[in-house]
Amino acid sequence: MRSEAPAELVTALEPIAHGSELESLPTSGYVLHTLQTALYDGLRAADGEEAIVRSVNRGGDTDTIGAVTEAIAGARFGATALPDR
Repeated sequence: MRSEAPAELVTALEPIAHGSELESLPTSGYVLHTLQTALYDGLRAADGEEAIVRSVNRGGDTDTIGAVTEAIAGARFGATALPDR
């Protein structure tokens, strides 16, 4: 399936798949930037709240990135592990 994925998507997600440390992440509303940042924070955080706070505190398009990060954190930790606020 990787051969069918657009090169830009593979380039954006490869560092995350390999567990690489990324010094900076893009915070625009562009879908690849949002996905890269949300996955990075959602998969590296110790809990759902940390993932959301970290992604939103990056600035940029915080509502979009935060919403996607919350979905990833909910899938990873369970919906009941997410803060109510």
